[in-house]
Formats: sequence, C-alpha cells, structure tokens
Amino acid sequence: MTAAPEYVAEAIEVDLIEDHRKPAFRVEARVDRRWIDESERDALGRRITALTQLAAG
Repeated sequence: MTAAPEYVAEAIEVDLIEDHRKPAFRVEARVDRRWIDESERDALGRRITALTQLAAG
C-alpha cells in the first residue's frame, strides 16, 4: 500500500459465511484500548483510510 509500504492489501472473495453466534452468551461492551503511542494511532487511521479507498475502487 502506498500509504503504508510495510503493509499489503489483499482482496478475499467469500462464497459463504457461517454464523457461529451462540445463544449462551452475548457481548455487552465493545473491545477497547488505550493508545500509548499516538503516532501509531494516527498510522492505523491512515491505513484504514487507504484500505477504505482501495475497497471503494
């Protein structure tokens, strides 16, 4: 990826997605993190933006 040359974007075509949700439990809260290095947070944002643009065509 031009925006992050140490990463590669890979397209995966899927024919079927199996639903493995179980009625025995559910997630009540999202997974969260606290950023120690804000530059890494910003780099992740740039990679997400680049992937979103690639996916849009």
